[in-house]
Amino acid sequence: MKIIDKLNEIHGKVVKRFVILGFPIFSLTQTNAEHFNLYVCCVPLFRINKKGKVCNVHILPLVWIYKAIRSLIDFIYRPIKLKKDYDNMFQKSLEYRTKPEFRKELLEKLERGEKIKVCLFESRISCWQYEKLYDLLKNSPYFEPVVVLKPFVFQGKETMISLMNDAYDILSAEGYNVVKGYDEETDQYLDVKEVIAPDVVFYSMYWKPHFEPSFYVDHFESIYSFLFAYGYDIASHPIHESMNFELQNKVTRYYLPTKVHKRIAELNMDSLGTNTLPTGSPKLDLFLDKNYTPADVWKPQPVRKKRIIWAPHHSDGFSAQYYQFNAFYEIYDFMFELAEKYKDSIQIAFKPHPMLKPKLDQRWGREKADEYYNRWAELENGQLEQGEFKDLFLGSDAMILDSISFIAEYTITNKPAFFTIGKTSRVNLNTFGKKIFKELYKPNGDLKKGIEDFVVNVVINGNDYQRKKRTQFINEYMLPPNGISASENIYNDMVDIIINGKYRRR
Repeated sequence: MKIIDKLNEIHGKVVKRFVILGFPIFSLTQTNAEHFNLYVCCVPLFRINKKGKVCNVHILPLVWIYKAIRSLIDFIYRPIKLKKDYDNMFQKSLEYRTKPEFRKELLEKLERGEKIKVCLFESRISCWQYEKLYDLLKNSPYFEPVVVLKPFVFQGKETMISLMNDAYDILSAEGYNVVKGYDEETDQYLDVKEVIAPDVVFYSMYWKPHFEPSFYVDHFESIYSFLFAYGYDIASHPIHESMNFELQNKVTRYYLPTKVHKRIAELNMDSLGTNTLPTGSPKLDLFLDKNYTPADVWKPQPVRKKRIIWAPHHSDGFSAQYYQFNAFYEIYDFMFELAEKYKDSIQIAFKPHPMLKPKLDQRWGREKADEYYNRWAELENGQLEQGEFKDLFLGSDAMILDSISFIAEYTITNKPAFFTIGKTSRVNLNTFGKKIFKELYKPNGDLKKGIEDFVVNVVINGNDYQRKKRTQFINEYMLPPNGISASENIYNDMVDIIINGKYRRR
């Protein structure tokens, strides 16, 4: 009935018909009280709009021709219009972005022998991406960096405190100047403006529900603000491909990993992407550093085995317009079976998304969830990994995943990866995501069989037939511009904006 109603809405209900030998010569249909369509030999020729005694007649073929010509003109003119709109928006926002009066104050501060204080906001260690940028700022004649652990309030206070303390322990042990954004003893959030008094804030998150309000960008509109999102943007969202959130539009500069992301921003952001700049991803700098020697974080084995990372996502129960990566629930027992079956050849590091555990606590109960995680930690040829992942990635041989930002972050290692697509998975990707997704191994039918075939043929036997294509993709899309690291690109742009008063357009 719904299909019939939809057809009637488009074509209308027949009110009059002239038929010869069963073939309709003329048909008059009515779509609503005012609109009629006249068909000649089943071809729509006229639309009649009747209002009272007044009738307007439209010759439909001419309307179609007009629309076709208009579409062609729009197609040709659209790039010109976009450039004009971009130029207008850029000029309109230039003073807001460059903050000339505030810049003058900062230059005066430097003349007094003081440094510009840069607050690097981070919420959890798995999102940490400031290693090289922090060093550049610390060794700079202009800046003084401090890491502030921004409370991650999205999953409740208990999770927030746990993530904050883990990050604090790791970063402070590595020598970073780090401050907690929440005091457990007083149950008070840090007054960043009062205690830190930053001249610059740098974000790695943009989704407002993740923020305790006093840490959000609207509290720092009078100072410089920068953003590089912690996750590699590859998913498509109903809100303009995840590139039109408030914070993204408000910051002084929004750094992007590739030129493809720049184009997405220009097409979808309220700012038309005028505040964006492709720099490469600072999260990938270490992977591209030929002088870096990773620590061996893999559990010792009697003999060298193939090292596989399993990185499941958490996105179960998402509404239909969003992506959903939840193959975990189809394979969580199977992965143990796989580890046991090939225990002489492989070891598996269980690297779940940080939000999976709270989801399992709710779905399974904490006891069962803890038991599952501990089982991986105690497995002879398995291990549990919940912290930084760079050394884990570099020491691995392959990955099985549906954690979406890892698609890019693991691809840069140029090692094979298998994407798990379950019965209820929804692989909704943006323009860049669709490009990189082609470089992954994927199931062809049965998911468990696909995983096992990947482990045996690609990983154990070494038949990585996607390697050549993957190498070409990395060279074309993932290497940072200007022949330097992403962190250096970001640092140089910050110097241009704050110190030199230059704001690059593209």
